[in-house]
Amino acid sequence: MVRKGNEAHPGSGLVMLLSNHTEGTKKINIGKEHAGETWYEITENIKDEIHIDDNGEAEFNVNAGKAAVWVKKQ
Repeated sequence: MVRKGNEAHPGSGLVMLLSNHTEGTKKINIGKEHAGETWYEITENIKDEIHIDDNGEAEFNVNAGKAAVWVKKQ
């Protein structure tokens, strides 16, 4: 699930991944308006931060059998 956020809510946006068995990654375009941002996983299942590239894309991770909820680091 991807929520790109909007200008009325600075810092908004969210990426959520679910895994029912294996860990994985998914390349997702969150939008060029998020280019250069650093995002982190709020459930703390994944400790690494990710960086959104100039095209608004990044590889988002999820652990096996878990949910991962990624948001912009404030």
